[in-house]
Amino acid sequence: MPGIREVVVMLLVGVMGALVHGVPSAFASDHDWGSGTPYSECRSRGLTNYGPVTGKRWIRNGTFYANLYHCTAPTATTPREPDWGSGTPYSECRSRGLTNYGPVTGKRWIRNGTFYANLYHCAAPAVIPASGSVPAGVLRPDDYSSPRVVVEELSVHHRPPSPGVLQPRPDLPEWDYSLPMDWAADPFEDRNWQFLVHSWVMMEYWLYAYQDGDLGSLEHIAAIALDWERFHVQNNLESRFQWYDMAAGIRASRLAFLLDNIFVGNLDIEDDDLAALTRLAELHVRKLLDPRFLSLGNHGLFQLAGLNLLCAVLSWRSVYNSARSYVDTAFARLLNRWFTDESVHRENSPNYHGIVLDALQRLRIAERTRLPGVRTLIEDGARVTPWLTYPDGRWVPVGDSAGIGLPLTGPVEPHCLDGEAGCWAVRDLTKSGYAIVRSLPGAEESSMLFVNAMFVNVVGAVIRHKHTDDLGFVLIEGGREIFVDSGKYGYNKDHMRSYVLSARAHNIPSLVSRPIDPRKVDPAETHLQPIRTTDSGFVVEGFVDRPGLLRHERTFSYTPGSSLTIRDRLYNRTSSRWQSNLHLAPDLDPVINTSGFLVQVGDVLVRAVFEGDGCQIDMARGETDPYQGWVSVGYLEMTPATVVRATCPPDLVDTSWRITFQR
Repeated sequence: MPGIREVVVMLLVGVMGALVHGVPSAFASDHDWGSGTPYSECRSRGLTNYGPVTGKRWIRNGTFYANLYHCTAPTATTPREPDWGSGTPYSECRSRGLTNYGPVTGKRWIRNGTFYANLYHCAAPAVIPASGSVPAGVLRPDDYSSPRVVVEELSVHHRPPSPGVLQPRPDLPEWDYSLPMDWAADPFEDRNWQFLVHSWVMMEYWLYAYQDGDLGSLEHIAAIALDWERFHVQNNLESRFQWYDMAAGIRASRLAFLLDNIFVGNLDIEDDDLAALTRLAELHVRKLLDPRFLSLGNHGLFQLAGLNLLCAVLSWRSVYNSARSYVDTAFARLLNRWFTDESVHRENSPNYHGIVLDALQRLRIAERTRLPGVRTLIEDGARVTPWLTYPDGRWVPVGDSAGIGLPLTGPVEPHCLDGEAGCWAVRDLTKSGYAIVRSLPGAEESSMLFVNAMFVNVVGAVIRHKHTDDLGFVLIEGGREIFVDSGKYGYNKDHMRSYVLSARAHNIPSLVSRPIDPRKVDPAETHLQPIRTTDSGFVVEGFVDRPGLLRHERTFSYTPGSSLTIRDRLYNRTSSRWQSNLHLAPDLDPVINTSGFLVQVGDVLVRAVFEGDGCQIDMARGETDPYQGWVSVGYLEMTPATVVRATCPPDLVDTSWRITFQR
């Protein structure tokens, strides 16, 4: 993805600096004033004439400075108290209600100990009265150039059967959303339902009607937006999800669509209502322009896309046009963060790889922004997508994955083994955290090994859709699922959500008395080695290190259709016993013995033998104290499934599972 990386450099250099992990020896010791001083020290001494930059990167006592300066006493003209309207930081403009920022007058400036990247000519915005006459050109531009916002850019869901139905998910009953609406309602105690409501999902029926040519549907769309504005702005009421990050971005897109149709004349609306919609647009732009509000996960895509569309529709007002440079800068940074060099989405969820790529294309990011490389990213990522699904097209249930994607079809370069071991499809995405060995497309009784070890490399941040499943796997043999992942479940904050996130819910070792939850541990470096091909099969190796808990090294030796051996070396840093877990598909009923288990899968007999001194074999199914033995079958729906466990002493290092498939 060289294009994205280049634009990151172009857009961010000089603004954010570069992270530095070492201290040049020239700057390791104390230094004299006037040569290589961080601006904060200059400022604290009143030496605010910074002079030329002497160093680009420097760290002292754990603090990072982007530049060092020659610092001297200020001259008579530096600094000066700026007048409103000339050289003012945007935060002060905003606090004084002067939100027409005008052109940038300065690039770097400090006042009263606060650093500002830019200064503006700030002026009062055009007054938009609540009623009465509206100044010409304030609400309705004389020469409007439409960005042609289309329904596909609005993150629409399925088409409701009737306009009065609010049922964003089939597992929930219908709810009457007659206007005026109580936007703080939470009738089902469901976070996802609240998010969808504040994304204005009740507009879907009318958006589809608009697509069918019914311009009258715009009146209903406007009524919903105005009712939200009445509740939250005019009545100053609050609701829990009113500023949920992704919902705000989707609303901004829908506001842009609505205003675009008003400006081109598709909807005639009273000036009072247009004033309210314009104020609502301004409110969303201000919120979405705040870098602190920007989600660093995939929700940020919808925030930036909504902001970009709203600014495109309101580009006839200078403040919105200039705000679009923020969108380009932020998009460049996030795309580089979201995708690996192999164009794989980083959030440890095949489903979200597909969701984000689809959104990039549907939201027309390549066309709507000035970022080179986005189109190439989408094309390369699309070629990865089918490898992240089962042969029947279902997303591999790693992380928060569920639903149907695109199956692997078409010609695939085969990797052939010796003798009668056959030829197989292999995709080595180990640099990104996935290793995939599977049958060639069209096989009648498919095999598939999917090893997951997504490396979360954002220090101090938890990736939203990652589970504690590093070095976990799923397996299909004879066209049937054998070893499965517990899946997504849903986003309600309850015991089951905690379970599916934990190590206990995946085919990896877990600690008996200490849950390993990705929300409570620092992101762990996970490393996979490139897939190796031997005469008889394929080898995948990797490790994960969790400071204070454990280090886990694992080797998979896989001969599709014949055998799978999993060798583990576990360095347990706690006094807790640990368990090696194998989760079987819900319809499988294993018979355990002292060394492992047997289970019949169609016409395939699966025999698993565990090797490890002092370990005991047992199984769990549908347990709740603690939770274990559950598999997701729908949103917030789980079904019992059997987990075979080998419980081992704290200090046992070497163990293995030897699994064979016999017909």
